[in-house]
Amino acid sequence: MVNGAVDSSSEFCYKVRMDNFLKDLWERKRSLKRQLEQFNAAERAYRAAAKVVPKRMKTQKKVRKLKKMTIKQSVIQILMAHPHGLTARQILEKLRETSRPELPRHVLSPQLSRLLQEGRLTHKGRVWSLPQSDLLELGGDGDAIV
Repeated sequence: MVNGAVDSSSEFCYKVRMDNFLKDLWERKRSLKRQLEQFNAAERAYRAAAKVVPKRMKTQKKVRKLKKMTIKQSVIQILMAHPHGLTARQILEKLRETSRPELPRHVLSPQLSRLLQEGRLTHKGRVWSLPQSDLLELGGDGDAIV
């Protein structure tokens, strides 16, 4: 009977270890299911948010596009949208809003002067604007006719 008792005792220990192992596996499975549910909920929220692009993100895309332009090109584009012209300070504010948030004032002035010398801008008083000939090439909505 000693052999039978040893066999049943080791068999019992083996079953206990297996039961504990299975309990651990089931607990891990429940934990993973909870994590998967949280992941799926986050993914659904992300996909729903992606359908509605926040205004800030649209602005950031415009900024990236405008940053590819030179300062002079950006000034021309800004003034195309403002046919009555803007002061240097207003142009600087528009540049900072759209493409160059840290542009110092002293960098803009030479660019405006160069555009004036090239005949691409006019300057009356404190207002910078596009020449009348350029304004005539603009469409009714402020976009250039190409």
